[in-house]
Amino acid sequence: NVAMTDLVLLLGRVQDIENNHYDAKNVDAFFIPKGVAVELYATTLHFAPCKVDEEGFKAVVILPAGTNEPLEKAVEKKSEEDVLL
Repeated sequence: NVAMTDLVLLLGRVQDIENNHYDAKNVDAFFIPKGVAVELYATTLHFAPCKVDEEGFKAVVILPAGTNEPLEKAVEKKSEEDVLL
């Protein structure tokens, strides 16, 4: 992520998910100044950035090749929650 304006990122850790629930008290807020690039690991939970002024926020998200492309084969559903994914 590259901040095109000042913004705040709300981040958490996948490791803090317990019984398919995440407690919001585990969220940390980070101020990211305009022009700063931040790498988020695959184990990072991220919420929508927050604006810090009335103009809103702008960010560029750079994803690895292959991200969000169709899967080559169907994924087997193993639980009721899987149908939501």
